[in-house]
Amino acid sequence: YDTHGVQGILKTITGWFTNVVALGMTLVVMLDMNAWLTLVAFGVVPALFLTIKYFGRRLERYNVAQREADASVTTQIQRSLQAVGLVQAFRREEDESKRFGTSVRSYVDASLSLHRQEVLYWLVLGVILGTGAAALFGFGGWFVADGRLQPGTLYLFVTYLGGLYDPLNQLSGSAAGLQSASVQARRVFEVLDRDPTVADRPHAKHVVPAARPLAFENVSFEYKTGGERVLDEVSFTINPGSMVAFVGPSGVGKTTLLNLLPRFYDPTAGRVLLDGDDVRDLRVRDVRGHVALVLQENPILPASVAENVAYGRPDATDAEIRHAVELAGAVEFVDKLDDGLATQISEGGSNLSGGQRQRIAIARALLAGSPIVVLDEPTSALDPEHERRITDTLLGLRSERTIVVVSHRLSTVLDADELFVMDGGRIVERGRHDDLIAKRGRYFQMARHQLRLEDEASGD
Repeated sequence: YDTHGVQGILKTITGWFTNVVALGMTLVVMLDMNAWLTLVAFGVVPALFLTIKYFGRRLERYNVAQREADASVTTQIQRSLQAVGLVQAFRREEDESKRFGTSVRSYVDASLSLHRQEVLYWLVLGVILGTGAAALFGFGGWFVADGRLQPGTLYLFVTYLGGLYDPLNQLSGSAAGLQSASVQARRVFEVLDRDPTVADRPHAKHVVPAARPLAFENVSFEYKTGGERVLDEVSFTINPGSMVAFVGPSGVGKTTLLNLLPRFYDPTAGRVLLDGDDVRDLRVRDVRGHVALVLQENPILPASVAENVAYGRPDATDAEIRHAVELAGAVEFVDKLDDGLATQISEGGSNLSGGQRQRIAIARALLAGSPIVVLDEPTSALDPEHERRITDTLLGLRSERTIVVVSHRLSTVLDADELFVMDGGRIVERGRHDDLIAKRGRYFQMARHQLRLEDEASGD
């Protein structure tokens, strides 16, 4: 909505040009008729200038407050609609209604305050211009009575007065509209002028997506400069065609690590290497072409199932789409839908279960054809049967793709080529499942609870 501010500024500028030309031509004619009366009529300009300067600052401040209040209302509506299930489940409808009412009242108050300032501004302009007209009639009448001016000339001069004051009024009044438009435009450019978190370096290298080794070299990361390190000198290498998994409790940096792979962020220290090249020296688009993501919360578009699956490859054939759906274990529920792959999905995937949305996201990643498939808790919303199917699919793909998995469910990653156990932002153990169990370390403690392993050392 704020983008209309740019249009408002352009309209104001064109209006200025028209009014300045009209004002100049009228002023020339009036000076030719009577210079003294012209100076009297034009004597209101200093007062107009001071009024514009004074109210300009106030109108800007009130416009900013009104736009921020409007954004607050929109944000409140969006958040409430997104969390409508949560609101209903915890019976918070009345609280949300009150919060919405508070936002609306704040917006109304800000709008009324702005409107009062605009009305006062126009009132002061009217008084100033009216005073100028009164002064003109006073001096004009004096000149007529004194014989220095003909009544007909005064009448004609008063007629031209409208041609002088109307452009002055328009120029003065445009200041209010310009303040509103400039506030809107400034809010737009505040977004457009922000530097991207990740951008291509000059002369970034172009690479075609292909199977390449992936490595972290002493990678550290913190979301805020000087803040706590989420990752602390993490190093590992993943060979093409292998399946690796990162496991560990919540909050140890596993998801953050995955976000570094497609360059959603760049490391604070260290390097992420793709076939020996620092990913910061490669084009962002090319790096992301190497990676297909399946996140914990996967966006589902209000489109057909086929369009959702083919989002990463819009040119995919129906046969390719169906094959990806089969690999993801989604074909059973897709075939039961009214129109199969052509079935339209509701906004946010509300007509699908969590597990169904997850399988569509997995099919989307598989169809994309990226050499590296990254999955964050891929089976968290699946039952054991479909978890096994997804696991078998991933194991079957590892000769063709590099599979990187983050999972709390160890049953998903038992057959991984290498497991990385994370804690405190570091990799504390690494190896295959059997080797880690034999170490009786951190991984064994996790596996004992999840897989009901027998702790021979303690006799449990």
